[in-house]
Amino acid sequence: MPDVNRKLAAWMDFHMAKRKLSQNALAEITGIGLTTIHRYCDPDSENEPRMNNVLKLARYFGDRPPIDLGPGEAGSGFAEDGVQLISGDPTKPDFSANLSEWLVRDSSMQVMGYMPGDIVTADANLVAKDGDVVVCNLYSMDGTTARTALRVFKAPSYLISVSPDTKDLEIHEVGKTAAIFGVIFESRRLRRAS
Repeated sequence: MPDVNRKLAAWMDFHMAKRKLSQNALAEITGIGLTTIHRYCDPDSENEPRMNNVLKLARYFGDRPPIDLGPGEAGSGFAEDGVQLISGDPTKPDFSANLSEWLVRDSSMQVMGYMPGDIVTADANLVAKDGDVVVCNLYSMDGTTARTALRVFKAPSYLISVSPDTKDLEIHEVGKTAAIFGVIFESRRLRRAS
């Protein structure tokens, strides 16, 4: 965990200095507690960063976090992402650090109506309920790689794929081999000119 916290602290320091932000100001802007911001700025912190808070910071900074947010090494496994974070513009009045937009890149959730090229919006403050579609990080069993994807939440704490291709069927447990970024509450499909 110390390596993760050092990377996170350096990332925080860079973006805060770039924007001339104090920890108090960053906490107020993002809605993340001051104590949490203070811990994230401490390279010697022993606490594991919470994914939804780091995602809020990433959206505000307009930059991907320097850490994987999972048990693997930072950046590993991202070549297989099924969705890609679309950076929001924190200068716009409708910006919310709790909301994130994602571009669907694969057809693994086609059965649920999500196609490559669709844009989905997730809310980090919503608690997943049985049947909700969520944006999540999925970790390999050995914890060395992670990928970001859409999955269906099944109570009490499982994420499942619903692909018609049986080789893509998998089950992950939240807190063990998966972590949720947010619950999808909106999607849109861009029309393509013919």
